[in-house]
Order: sequence, then C-alpha cells, then structure tokens
Amino acid sequence: MNNNIKRTIILDNYENPYNKGLTHDKDYCIVNANNESCIDNFDLEVKVENNIIKDMHFDGEGCAISTSSTSIMIKLLIGKTIDEAIKIIEEYENMIDEKQYDERILEDAIVYSDVYKQPSRKKCALLSYVNLKKYLLSLKKRVGARAVIFNGNKVYLMFRRRNGKEYYVLPGGGVENNETLEETVKRELKEEFSVDIKVIGYLGINEFDTSINHFFHCEIVNGTPKLGGEELENNSENNYYEIREINIDDINKYEIYAKDMITKALNKKYQE
Repeated sequence: MNNNIKRTIILDNYENPYNKGLTHDKDYCIVNANNESCIDNFDLEVKVENNIIKDMHFDGEGCAISTSSTSIMIKLLIGKTIDEAIKIIEEYENMIDEKQYDERILEDAIVYSDVYKQPSRKKCALLSYVNLKKYLLSLKKRVGARAVIFNGNKVYLMFRRRNGKEYYVLPGGGVENNETLEETVKRELKEEFSVDIKVIGYLGINEFDTSINHFFHCEIVNGTPKLGGEELENNSENNYYEIREINIDDINKYEIYAKDMITKALNKKYQE
C-alpha cells in the first residue's frame, strides 16, 4: 500500500470515524482508553455475545492517529470471536513495535506500519487496541462467586483431590447468563451444598490465571450441607469432592485457595 493511499484512509477515518457516538445501551460494556501524556481519551462501548464481538462504538477526544486507528479497529474487529480479535490486536502490536507480523489479517490497519518512525505517535496508534485487549482477555477468564460460611468455630470447605493433588476451595462456581453474583452464589450453594443461604456481606475479589472469583460472607437459612449437583455426579477417585468442616484455628495447616477471605469474613471486613 503506497503512502498516498495510507494517508487517504487515515484522513477518512479521522474526519468520518466509524461508529462514533455511544449508544448508552446497558448490553454494552464501557472500556476507557486514555493517554496521560496528551488529550487522547476515549470510551469504547463493546457488545460481546456468545464469544463474538457483535458491535462497538466509541466517543471522546483524540488526535488524528488515535481517532482514525480506533475507527479502523472497530471496523476490523466487529464480527470476530474473542480469540480472533486478540490475535489481530497482537499482530497489530507487533507491527507498531517493529516485530514480525502477519499483515494479511490487519486489513486497513496496515496504514500504521510506518508509525514507528515517529515514536511519539506509537502510543496514539496503540491506545484503543491495548485497552480493548485487556478487556477481551478478562472475558476469557471464568467469573465465579464463592461463599464463606461458618458453623460455630468451623468453616465449610470443599475438599478436592484432582490428578493426585489435594486442596480445599470455598464453595461456589461460575456465573451463568444474566445472573448477578449474589444469584450465582445462592444457586451454587443450593446445587452443590443442598442448602439455602443469605448473603451477609461482600468480601472482595481474587484473580487467577484462568478465573476471577468474587467472595461473599454467607449464612445457611435452610438445609444441612450435603454434596449434590455436578460435584456429586462427577465424583471419582481422580476428581474427588467432599464437604468438610475445618476448625478456624487450623486453617493455616491446609492448602486453601483464597484463605484470606475467611479471615475477612471473621473480621467482617466487607466491601461495597
């Protein structure tokens, strides 16, 4: 692509940016992209359904490079799966950073292949891509809700044996479509512990490589803990589940994921 064509594409996307203006629809998530060293500050509206980027819009203030690159990015990524979009963004980042890249999947984004010659403009060209990538990577993580439940001076835990490794987790599981976090933790405890619970307070969040878990201090209002649901159905020697009560004074003797949440619940250190 010659320089005249590149300039024409950049100018057109700056003067007539694609999907400029927010919908303010609740089905979209807002991703902010701002550059502290200049005026660039965009809000990206992103709608993802069934692992596919269905739509994107943006609004805010930016220079010619940041505005046009955002416009081209949106046209390029709508209709792509999360994995496809992340791959495209990574190839774009490689191009801007003068690394080897696959220009075949970048389409009009190739117009910024010479931005490296102006180091001060690299941040402008990368701005929306970098922040959108962070958001898309977060979607790949499983989001869950888990409960800290006490029985006197003991805490209920799920003992796990998986592929020869033994450890404990707080009961709970993944969020399903259109569920709130509180709805998730109540459903999960009903299914795997066979109890009805009420939420007392929100304890916070722990993020791991493959998951993001939210934790709640809860109380049983009906039933006695008994293994049920998928945990009971899938129970086996190599994928073992068992409900156990561990004395609070002994929790440091065991490998318990998110152990700090038990302490928070004991001290009623709730978050908004």
